[in-house]
Amino acid sequence: MAKPLRLRHIFGFRSEISNPLSFIDEQHAVYTAGHFVVTHNTEDKTQSFIGGQTSSSNASVNTGGVTAIDVHVGKKLIAVAEKSSKVATVQIFEFCAEKREQRNSKRRRKLISCSDMQSQEVICVRFSHDAKFLLIMGGAPDWCLLHYARDKGRVIHTSRAQTVSSMPFYAGSYCPADSSLMVCTGHKVLKFYRVEASELKPLPPSMGKREPQDYTAHCWDTDRRTLVTTEHGDILLFDGGEFRGLIWEMPSHSSSLFSIVSFRKGFICGGDNGALLVFERSDDGAAGTPSTAYRKLNQLTLGSSNNNNHNHNNNSSSRSSIVHLAMPPSEELLACVLSNNQMYAVNLSQIEVLKTSHHQHHAEEEEEEDAEDAEEFEYLLTPFHDKAVTGLDLCVRKPYLATCGGDDHSVKIWNWHEKRVVLAKTFAEQPLCVALHPSGLHLVVGFADKLRLMNVLMDDIGGGKDFSIKGCTEVRFSNGGQYFAAINASTVQIYETYTWHNYATLRGHTAKVTSLWWYADDSQLVTSSADNSVLVWDIHHHSRTHEHQHKGCSYIAACLDARQCVYAAGNDDTLKVIADGKVRSIVEMTFDVTALELMRSAQQQRWLFVATTAGILLLYKLSELCGDRDNNNASNNKSSKHRHQSTDNHNNDENATPSQHEIVVRTQDVHAIEIQAHTKRISRLRVSHDGSMVITVSHDGSVCVFDTTDNGVQSVLAKDKNALQQQQQQQQQLSWAEEILVRRSDLDERLTEIGSLRKKVDELRSHNETEIRVREQNYQHKLKEVHDKFERELDDDESKYRALRNECDEMQTRYEDMLSSLTLKHEENLTEVESYHKQKIKAEKQRFSDLQLKMDTLEQQWSTDTTQRSDTYNADVAQLKQAYESKIECEENAIEAMSSKIAALKCEFEEMKVLLEKDAETEIADINSKYEEILKNERTQTLELRGNNGMLKRDFAGLQQRIKSGNEKMQKSQQEQNKLIDEIRRLEKDIDGYEREINERDSTIKEKNKMIQEVQKKNQELEKFKFVLDYKINELDRQIKPREAKIEEVDTQIREMNDEGDAYLVDNRALSQRVKELKLKLKSLQHERQSQNQLNEAMTTMIKVIAHQLAALYKAIDIDDDLQHLKQGLIALHKQFLNVNLSEPSMADSSSSSSAKENSNTDNGNNGNNDLCVHDEFQRHRNYLERTIQGLEYKLVKDAAMYKKDGTRIMQENVALIKEINELRREIDVAKTLKSKNRTATALANNLKRQIRENQSEIHELSKMKQRLQDLQNEKE
Repeated sequence: MAKPLRLRHIFGFRSEISNPLSFIDEQHAVYTAGHFVVTHNTEDKTQSFIGGQTSSSNASVNTGGVTAIDVHVGKKLIAVAEKSSKVATVQIFEFCAEKREQRNSKRRRKLISCSDMQSQEVICVRFSHDAKFLLIMGGAPDWCLLHYARDKGRVIHTSRAQTVSSMPFYAGSYCPADSSLMVCTGHKVLKFYRVEASELKPLPPSMGKREPQDYTAHCWDTDRRTLVTTEHGDILLFDGGEFRGLIWEMPSHSSSLFSIVSFRKGFICGGDNGALLVFERSDDGAAGTPSTAYRKLNQLTLGSSNNNNHNHNNNSSSRSSIVHLAMPPSEELLACVLSNNQMYAVNLSQIEVLKTSHHQHHAEEEEEEDAEDAEEFEYLLTPFHDKAVTGLDLCVRKPYLATCGGDDHSVKIWNWHEKRVVLAKTFAEQPLCVALHPSGLHLVVGFADKLRLMNVLMDDIGGGKDFSIKGCTEVRFSNGGQYFAAINASTVQIYETYTWHNYATLRGHTAKVTSLWWYADDSQLVTSSADNSVLVWDIHHHSRTHEHQHKGCSYIAACLDARQCVYAAGNDDTLKVIADGKVRSIVEMTFDVTALELMRSAQQQRWLFVATTAGILLLYKLSELCGDRDNNNASNNKSSKHRHQSTDNHNNDENATPSQHEIVVRTQDVHAIEIQAHTKRISRLRVSHDGSMVITVSHDGSVCVFDTTDNGVQSVLAKDKNALQQQQQQQQQLSWAEEILVRRSDLDERLTEIGSLRKKVDELRSHNETEIRVREQNYQHKLKEVHDKFERELDDDESKYRALRNECDEMQTRYEDMLSSLTLKHEENLTEVESYHKQKIKAEKQRFSDLQLKMDTLEQQWSTDTTQRSDTYNADVAQLKQAYESKIECEENAIEAMSSKIAALKCEFEEMKVLLEKDAETEIADINSKYEEILKNERTQTLELRGNNGMLKRDFAGLQQRIKSGNEKMQKSQQEQNKLIDEIRRLEKDIDGYEREINERDSTIKEKNKMIQEVQKKNQELEKFKFVLDYKINELDRQIKPREAKIEEVDTQIREMNDEGDAYLVDNRALSQRVKELKLKLKSLQHERQSQNQLNEAMTTMIKVIAHQLAALYKAIDIDDDLQHLKQGLIALHKQFLNVNLSEPSMADSSSSSSAKENSNTDNGNNGNNDLCVHDEFQRHRNYLERTIQGLEYKLVKDAAMYKKDGTRIMQENVALIKEINELRREIDVAKTLKSKNRTATALANNLKRQIRENQSEIHELSKMKQRLQDLQNEKE
């Protein structure tokens, strides 16, 4: 049968389980809320659910909810562990991102029944890195570990009794690099396990002098390194199960660390008061100490001033601890789980967690950065209630629901459509109940000392009116919103919402009122009370229309349907259907009821919703609960006259039995649909006004929103198609209300802020425009400068490139010549080296043959020695066996004699016991007979023996004392007898233990003798190796001496070559000095040449100017033929050039000047030729010297490499010989230790003999005790 409710969304979180939050990918987070495992999509805020097992009323199994979860990211697997009253279970689900696959998720479920452990809950589950194995940790009393193989489908290893109840486990996990290694941490427990063929082998870590602590959390770093946090704030480092040291020690153990998570660059820890410690892996982490392997980067605090839009001053986060840390696969986000059931998130890049500056760790900067760090933390989803949710209500015009938490003193308003918290406010007092107006604009909250009506403002909850109603546990608005009813002890007060006028006070109950229910048209109000009564009130007339009272049943909740049937539940575990003040039917229930709800509309009233203390929501069909009322109206009308006559006054008929009211009990016909929504008590239950949603809140801090499916509640409306179409049209036309309430002062503040911000925007806009213009001008100017500079650099680079290209061509030709010469030299060296190594190989072969012959002779000698030593050893062993067998036979005979004596003592003791019991019985029978005769005589002679009555009483008292003393002696003797029996048993156990020790020590002696033989053999082999090594050392000494002589010769050659190189350097310096002088002369000559060229250029320009002017004069004369004009032009030319040349140069002067010029040119040509000859000679000499130096350097490098190879080979041979010598020394030390152990074995044998003697003395003491027993028995007789 399809369930009429489908879970849409859960607001809540449980942080007390193991691994409460995980990420499958970047979008999907997995956590627990209520009785479900929730997969939340952080982008579109949709949820998918994995439901746990239901604590059904028909089943014998009661579940305690989810206790642990784990997620494997690669395989998309989710493991869910649940607590049960019989056997704890673990289910493995495969996550499917598509909705079609989510519907078929039942086919992808694997159920593991943990029947191998005694515990009823699983405290931790963990997948291995490859998802092939699953670690399951059980709780008290056995703290069992199960190693489950997924491919085999069964538990392959089990480990029991690993700890005691006072030292519980917390968590465990596999090594990412090795699935056979795992670690478990807990209270003073830290254990590593290795998975072997048939068991989980514990690997206890050697902690040194460190005392056990509370190991709160752990994680794996790279490969096999484990990081463990403690209650004192220390961080320990383990590598492969071995303790390496402390990474971090909290100063003065001021706070604890409860969580740790690793990422690519290090790890992050969370502790008390929202503290986060960020550590980075250092570069020398693998080789350094644990304190230097990681370094602290940052310390953040998750404070109360987090960035949110909920306007609440909740300080619980500052007092809460970070109990869990999680990261998505990309490691860009860090999620923090607090102990108050809140989830925060921080982006690692935003807070610069991975910054490398060291000065951020100073105390002065930490105080300033705390506020900035706190602002970076945001809620991962939305804020939740810390613990129990005690109040709930819905509105009509907005998608809002209101809740109140008793432990966190907060009232929250949720938008169930957008799946977020709209407003939240924390009060100093504890809110007991809450009611939300249908418009969503007003709120009524009940406190211990008052009832407060408040307004739901834009960003706050405030204002309103206080009513003097103390301890109000239930308040509800009417369906129209014009009234609200509140419980005031045994009365119900109804107020008008907008005038605050007390409309009515309903008095009729004598005890506390427990529930309120408004009828659909607000004309009636149903109340239930602890005074065993349920009343239906007429609101307009302030009178009772129906009343019912049942003695012995304190009613908890009641509601009224459209047929005027009252459904009431009380503390007698029954659900009653009441009509006309009388019980029509009773349904037995296995759970305690906390609330009842019905649909408001008469057409939708198909189901009755029942909330229970077990967290289960029950759904009853109304047709099954009261279906016979409509079918049997005729029979009920016939009998109603008689019933009304007998029940005219209902208050006088309180003691009537159910049979007098014709109760119809139909528990077998009523079928309830069970939905396990929460793990704890459901405190409130509400149904939306249109019947499309059912919402529940619980003491586990969760809020569950259910949708009514088409197969359930809404299928009734489908019968009337017109009504359904009209409803759809109304829903399309009528959207959610957007009205809000705002204070006048807040509105004015906002308007002024908007005006000031607009002014700032205008100013900033104008300022930015001017700045943009200035920057554009600057950029254009810079662009021009850069462009010009770039063109200049381009020209320079082109010229440089040409020069470098020429140099490159020259160098290429030079290096080609060098390569050809080097190849020739290399071939010559190769031939020399090959010949040298061939001779060396021949010598080594000859040496190997000689050593082989020596080894054969030594093996023959060793075989003869071993045969002789084995014969002597066998003879010694036979002698020792005979001696020990004779000793064992003597001990066995003595033990048999002792056992026979003990048996005889037991027989005698039992006989004595029987005799004593018989004597006591005869004495008691005689005493009874005596007193019977005395009593008979006293009855007959009462008058005569009145005087002697006192004496007889005294005699009787004395006899009683004697009987008591005899009984006490008997008890003492029995106690002594029991003590002796215990001592005999203890001695028998000691004898058995001694026999076992003797056998074990015999076996150890045999094993040690074998070890001694092996050590002797190894000693012989070591002596042989020593001889061989001495021979090798002598040969190496012979080879080293001639090589040392060669090295000395090469050193002398190197010195001579260095001297030659120094001489060449001196010559080179002299030549370079001469070259510098010649360059200076060249520069001076070039300077003179430039000055002459300038003079020549000036004269040529002057001549050109004169020629140009003369040509102009000539043209003018040709045109005009005016000689006067020519004369004037010449005079002007003369005056113009008079200051430059005073007179015209003569021919002699010109000839002399020309001859001087020719002489100077010839001189310059001769000087240039001389300079070129000197430069060519210098270059030839320089090239010759460079070639000789290069050849010498090549020879030097070649010889040095050859000698270096020989030296390294000799050093390697020496190192190998030294290693062999050290190994031989170690084997000798082992042989010496074995000899010492043999001596200790002989000492143990002597101790055994001594213990046997002590046993004989104890046997002697037993004989003395036997004698003492006999004496005691004689005294009793």
